[in-house]
Amino acid sequence: MQLIALDRRLKEFTSSSFFQIAIAVLAVLIWMMPGNLVWIFVSFYIVLTFFPLFSSDGRGYIPLIFFVTITVSSAVSFQGLPTYLYAIGGTTLVSIILFLVIKKLPFRKGELALPMTLLFLTFLVSYLINLVRVETFDTTGILFIVSLFVILLTYILFNTCLKREDTILYFARTASILALAVSAEILLYQLRYGFRIGDPDINLGWAYTNQSASTILCLSLPFFSMLIARKKPLWGILELFVIYGIISLSADSGLIVLILASIPLVLLSFRPYGKAYPYIVITILALLGLFLLVLMLVEDSFRDRVINALASLNLVSDQNPERSGLFRKGIDAFLAFPAFGSSISVMSDMTKGTVTFCSNTVITTMTMGGVVGLVFFALYEVRLYSSVLRKKNKEKWLFLLFLLVLELIGLMDNTIYNLFVLLFSLLAYSCYQISDRPDDFVVHDAFYRDYAFGEALPSSEY
Repeated sequence: MQLIALDRRLKEFTSSSFFQIAIAVLAVLIWMMPGNLVWIFVSFYIVLTFFPLFSSDGRGYIPLIFFVTITVSSAVSFQGLPTYLYAIGGTTLVSIILFLVIKKLPFRKGELALPMTLLFLTFLVSYLINLVRVETFDTTGILFIVSLFVILLTYILFNTCLKREDTILYFARTASILALAVSAEILLYQLRYGFRIGDPDINLGWAYTNQSASTILCLSLPFFSMLIARKKPLWGILELFVIYGIISLSADSGLIVLILASIPLVLLSFRPYGKAYPYIVITILALLGLFLLVLMLVEDSFRDRVINALASLNLVSDQNPERSGLFRKGIDAFLAFPAFGSSISVMSDMTKGTVTFCSNTVITTMTMGGVVGLVFFALYEVRLYSSVLRKKNKEKWLFLLFLLVLELIGLMDNTIYNLFVLLFSLLAYSCYQISDRPDDFVVHDAFYRDYAFGEALPSSEY
C-alpha cells in the first residue's frame, strides 16, 4: 500500500511545475558552482533523470534535456565539454531506454522526420564531397553533423514517448521556466561583471554570444502567451523578467522581435478575457510603448542598439560589417559549388572546435547543402507549416507566431542550425502535434447512456 502511495506521489511530482522548477534551480546552481563543487548538485540532477519512469508519458524528459544545456559556464566547443554533461546525458539516455522498454509504446516518427533526414543527409554528402576534394578530415564539421542526427533521433523518441494530452501546455511551462532561468543567469552575470545594455562581451558559457541567449528568450514569449491565454495571468508578470533579459542583451534579432511581435502577442494572450480584453490590451501596449520610449530617451546605448536593430532589417546594408562579411562568405561558398555547397567545413574552426554560421538560415543552408539542401529545406518548411495549419488546436495561432518569430530571427541570426534552438523547436512541434490528437479508436458509447437515466432510450438516440 505504501509503495502504491509513493508511486502516485512521484507521478504527481513529475507532472507538476515543482519538478520543472527543481531542475531549473539545479541547473542555475550547477552553472554557478566552481570546480568539483558542481558534483553536489549534479548528483541530485542525475537522480531526477529517473523520475519520469514513474509517469504515464515521457514529458518529464523535456526539462531534463533542456536545462542541462544551460548548466555550462565555461566556453562550449566540440573539443571539450564538462565531464558531468556526459554523466547526466548517459543517465538520461538510460532512463529513456528503460521508459520505452517498460511502457512498450507504439513507434511514431513524426511528420518532420523525413524532410529533416533528407536535409541532414545532404549536409553529410556535401561534407564527404569536400573531404575528398581537399583531403582534410574536419573533426568539428563531422561532429556537428552527427549532433544534428542525434537531435533528430531525440525528436523521434519524443514522438514515441508522448501521449495524447494537453502536452503543449507542459512544454509552454517548461519553455517559460527555461527563459526565467536564462534571465537569472544574465542577472547573476551582470551582478558580477557590471550592468551594461547590449554588452558584446557577455559570455554565459553555453551561450558565448548575446544572440544565442536572446534567441531562447524570444522563442519563449509565445509560450508565456499560451499560459496567459489559459487564464494564468501570473505568467505575464514573470514574463517581465524575460523582457528585462532581452533588453539587457539587446541583440538585433531580440529587439526586432520585441518591437514587431509585441502587438500580436498581447492580442492573442488576452483574447479569452471577455469584456476586459480591449482595456487590458490598450493598457499593456501603452505601458510597453511608453517604457521603451523613455528607455530610449534616457539611455543612449539602448537607443543606438534599437536604431542598429531596425537598420539590420535591410539585409543588403553594410552597416553591420561582421554580418555582411558572413553573408558574403556564405554566398561565395555557395557559388563555388552550387549543387551541394562547400559543406560545413567552410564555417568550422578545427583549432577551437566551434562553428561560425552565416547569420542567416537560408544562406547557411546554401553553404552547407547547395541547391539540393535548399530543396529539402523548402520541403521541411512546407511540411512544417501545412501540418501546423491543418491542426485544430486552441494554441494554433500562438504556435504559428512562434514559428514566425523563429523565421524572423533567422533573417539576421542562426536559428535551427544552433543545436539548442533546433532541439527546442523540434520538441515544441512534437508537443504541439501530440496535443489534442484524435483518438486512435472511435468509441461509440451511446448505448451506455441507458444506465445514466435508468430507462431505455429510443433506438433513434443510439
